[in-house]
Amino acid sequence: FNNHSEKNLTYEYASFVHFVTSDGRKIIFFMCDSDLGNIATLKLLTEKQGLLQLESKVEQCGSESYKAVYEVKGRGQTDFETNLLRVDPLDIPISEVWP
Repeated sequence: FNNHSEKNLTYEYASFVHFVTSDGRKIIFFMCDSDLGNIATLKLLTEKQGLLQLESKVEQCGSESYKAVYEVKGRGQTDFETNLLRVDPLDIPISEVWP
């Protein structure tokens, strides 16, 4: 995904990563090149419809460990639209990258 600007809007691609460690701890990360993407993703996930949409896609994904990608359109620190683009399972052995 390529962050870019178009018609006075910034397009950011934010990732939300969730995985479960071998001892049952649940770890999450919000990752984006700017605050706009992280703030917008966190805001969406605190709203009922945003969380339900993610939960539905996670069920389809079939894994407790996954990465979700969001497209955020905004300007400055203001988000105008946030869309869930995809949810993919993490196919790596978590215990090898997170103790």
